[in-house]
Amino acid sequence: MIQDGAGTVGLSKAGTGTLILSGDNTYRGPTTVNAGALIVNGSLINSATTVNSGALLGGTGTLGSTTINGGILSPGNSIGTLTIQGSLVMSSAAAYIVELSPSSADRTNVAGTANLAGTVQALFAPGSFVSRSYTILSAAGGRSGTFDALATTNLPAGFTAGLSYTADDVTLNIIAALATAGFNQNQRNVGNAINNFFNNGGALPPGFVSRMSAGVRSTYAKHASRKLLTMTWPSLQRRASARRRSRSVARRCTDAGGTGSYAR
Repeated sequence: MIQDGAGTVGLSKAGTGTLILSGDNTYRGPTTVNAGALIVNGSLINSATTVNSGALLGGTGTLGSTTINGGILSPGNSIGTLTIQGSLVMSSAAAYIVELSPSSADRTNVAGTANLAGTVQALFAPGSFVSRSYTILSAAGGRSGTFDALATTNLPAGFTAGLSYTADDVTLNIIAALATAGFNQNQRNVGNAINNFFNNGGALPPGFVSRMSAGVRSTYAKHASRKLLTMTWPSLQRRASARRRSRSVARRCTDAGGTGSYAR
C-alpha cells in the first residue's frame, strides 16, 4: 500500500519483476509501468496509470483512468474482473489477454469510456466447452473503436471464435463448426444441420465435436460417408420399392404352395 506524503507521490515500475499492490493506495501522482508486471488487487483510483510496451497490468482491483500504450492489459489473477473508475485507452500496439473456462472469462469493467484498438489474445483453459458468448469488456460510458485482431491459444477442436460489439460491450463468441471441407453436398448438409442443432442449445454425445473436427476422419464419419450421408431421397425410394417387390414375390410363392416367406 502506497500513500501520499508531503507532496504528490507517483510510481514508476521498472525491471522484469512483478509488483503487487493491495489495500487502499491513496497517492495521486501518475503510475507508469515500463517493464515487468503491476498487479493491482486493491484500490488505485486516484492515480492515472500508463502501461508501456513490454509491461503488463493485471489483477482484480480498482484503478483510475488507464492507458495501455503498447503494453498488456490482463484482468484477473487467474479468471477475474478488473475495474477502472475512469476511462480506458488502448493503442494499436496494445494486447488484451483474457482467460476463458467453460463457465466464465476474464473481464474489465470501465466506468467511463473505452477507446479500443490492438489485439485480443484468448487463452482457453481445459474443459468441455459449448457454444456461448462471454462479455470480456464493458464500458458504462460507451465504447469507441474495435480491436484489430483476435488470436487464440488452445481453442477447443471443432469451434471457431470471434468478437462482436455493442455500444458498451465487447463479446467473445465461440461457435461449434464441424469441418465440411472435402465432403459432398449431402454430407455438408448433415454437418451444417448438426452445427445448427448444437449452436441452438442441442446436446451432442461427449467427444462428438472433437471427433468431427477439422482434419479428423473418425470411424463414425467414414461409416456415415459410406452408408448414411450418400443415401439421397431417390435412393431410399428405390430401396423401398425393391422391398415391396420382394414381398409381393414371396406372397405369390406362398399362395402357390411354395416355401417362400416374408417379414411384415
